[in-house]
Amino acid sequence: MKKILICICVLGALLLASCGGDDTVSNPEKQESNTVSVPETSVPDNTSVPEDTSPSPETSTPPEASLPEDAGYADALVDASGIFLSDYGCGVDIEVRWTLKSVSEGKVLYTAEVYLLSYSISVGVRYGDCKLVINDATYNFGADAVNLEDVSKREYTYLATVEKELTLSEESHAYDITVSYPFRGTYNGVSLPAIEAATYIVVNTDGSVEIMSAFAND
Repeated sequence: MKKILICICVLGALLLASCGGDDTVSNPEKQESNTVSVPETSVPDNTSVPEDTSPSPETSTPPEASLPEDAGYADALVDASGIFLSDYGCGVDIEVRWTLKSVSEGKVLYTAEVYLLSYSISVGVRYGDCKLVINDATYNFGADAVNLEDVSKREYTYLATVEKELTLSEESHAYDITVSYPFRGTYNGVSLPAIEAATYIVVNTDGSVEIMSAFAND
């Protein structure tokens, strides 16, 4: 009988223990949050950016622009002069007294004073049919009348002054120059339609001038 009572008591205790779990009430105030907080990473205020010590690329200097071939002529300072004349051998000729001077960059002024060299002679005014020829260009000019009487030696008589501005460059620095005076007559038995004198001038880049004279005998 005692054994039966002990068994009943054990069974009752087991039943009470299993039922007690269902009566548990959760307290929301005591529930722990499952949210995980991540601490902020603080950046110190004195954080400095490391200096770039890598070598900077070298700056290349562009090459100087090459000067044009005629730069030397543009800068040349020319100041030259000379004389050339004809030589007809009959007692009458013309003489040209010239100057060549720089007037601006790459420009020179050619000036020619023309004289008649003769004994006694009489020639009328020439109205624009005298000629200064420089290379292929012709420039006309006039000349005064000439009257010389009873002279025992050749005299110089001024005829005219003519000038022309020329371009000085690599392509244009040599000048073939002729001065022509229309005589249209005879002197000491020689027929002279015109009296001409010629020269050839070469200008160098340093401003110096080379001269070659020629005599016209036609």
